[in-house]
Amino acid sequence: MRFVDKIRDESLFVGWIAECAFRGLILEANTHPSPGLVSPSSRGSHSDMHYEMMIRSAVAIEPFFKKFAKIGVENVKVEAARVLPLLRNEGLKAERAMFKATGGINTHKGAIFVQALICGVAGRIHSQHVEPEKVCRMISRITRGIVRNELKKNKESQKTFGELAYAKYGITGIRGEVECGLPTCINHGLPGLRQGLDAGLNLNDALAHSLIHIMSAAEDTNIVKRGGGIQALDYVHERARNALRLGGMTTLDGRRKIRLMDSEFKKKNLSPGGCADLLGATATLYLLSSNEID
Repeated sequence: MRFVDKIRDESLFVGWIAECAFRGLILEANTHPSPGLVSPSSRGSHSDMHYEMMIRSAVAIEPFFKKFAKIGVENVKVEAARVLPLLRNEGLKAERAMFKATGGINTHKGAIFVQALICGVAGRIHSQHVEPEKVCRMISRITRGIVRNELKKNKESQKTFGELAYAKYGITGIRGEVECGLPTCINHGLPGLRQGLDAGLNLNDALAHSLIHIMSAAEDTNIVKRGGGIQALDYVHERARNALRLGGMTTLDGRRKIRLMDSEFKKKNLSPGGCADLLGATATLYLLSSNEID
């Protein structure tokens, strides 16, 4: 059923957005190989997480995707900057549901933030043409000033590692990513996914290919935290770019390099959790652009 035929059905529209977001999380969790990350066959670099926990977490936060989308639908005429607090308030509830489902483990906190924005903006657009670029431009408008207000103003009294990473290294992390309109998804994740699909890869392998593209560029503060400094981020960027030069998932040599990355990341306790969040966002944006409802 083409979505364009059902655009006037608000509940169906909201449900479709939410399903795209949920599928995005599930696809991310299932993607393998995924160096340093949890997958169906590996805990990655995590001793406190596993695949079943990731799925349990995704299921716990699934109901909130409809709420995010509905906020967008109901606030179409509201000034863009006023939508962010509404989404964040619902996002805090989603975080509590996540922590309850995981016993206090942070599995999807970053993903909740990004997916809340995607769902809210898709609802706000309320069109059969939910183009990734349009969604990301509006996310940029909604989050305008977030780096200045939350990182620069807190530079002297860091409360989170994201704030600390900005103060020490100038890395803006996920806040900078959303304020700039998810450039890693638009310029690396989606092109990598489409490149993989055009090369004949199945969806899993195309997503793994997309993940390496994301790892080659993302300012992932989780890598900096677990790796003990900015040099860990440089290391991940360099390894991912080497894999892409070999063809990534589209060649045998590239696949071997990605498997080696997984082994290396585990030894160094590196987990590109921010990259995982951006892969889930990339998958969601791709699904939204398909304009279909089951």
